[in-house]
Amino acid sequence: MIPQYNEMYNEVLQVLNKHHQLRVRDMVEEVSDVLHLTEDERNQKMENSHKTVIYHRLGWTKTYLTKAGLIRSVERGVYQITPQGENILSSHIHVDDDYLMQYEEVRQFMNRHNEQPEYQSKPKESTPLENIDQSIKMISSRVSDELLDMIISKDPAFFEKLVLDLLEKGLCL
Repeated sequence: MIPQYNEMYNEVLQVLNKHHQLRVRDMVEEVSDVLHLTEDERNQKMENSHKTVIYHRLGWTKTYLTKAGLIRSVERGVYQITPQGENILSSHIHVDDDYLMQYEEVRQFMNRHNEQPEYQSKPKESTPLENIDQSIKMISSRVSDELLDMIISKDPAFFEKLVLDLLEKGLCL
């Protein structure tokens, strides 16, 4: 059975700890090995997508570990464990959602798309449409953060060209 995104934090840290840096597709393969996923589980696709379930779930795992500062993106699609992540791993701490909530950036990320004033382990009863709306907010937040991280990692000339292109297309005020 493929674990949920929040059940693979330690496995991702373990895999990244073995490498200086690792591409996402290699991470998916190695985490799948650690989890002893079958070929069927590894190849199970998301409905309406060409991406696999494990790839999708690990995407969310990476998002939360990045927000906590336990891993970082060194370039697009390439990650590495941070010293803080190494310390967590060597301390044999079980990382879960409750553990990650000690990090301010994780709390902000959770609260940005959560209508409740503070993160709560037990979600309120929601209608399917409310769940979809919450999911859209969460995905938008994640994409915004990833885009900002990518832009910040580029040199100033890239940023200048980006702004000029946006101005030219009327997308910047």
